[in-house]
Amino acid sequence: MTEPQQVQAIEVDRVVTDTGNLEIVGQQVWLGPTGLGFHHLGISATHLHVLTVGGEGFA
Repeated sequence: MTEPQQVQAIEVDRVVTDTGNLEIVGQQVWLGPTGLGFHHLGISATHLHVLTVGGEGFA
């Protein structure tokens, strides 16, 4: 039997509603009114990367 591997990072897609709030893994991130819409998130133990649909960095 092999041991489970530790996850170093994950990537998820999320939609930010009109509140401008995003909740991920029990943590709230406020992106504000300019952060509305679809975002691709890259999350590691130390960093959160938010990309817009166009692929530009947001936060």
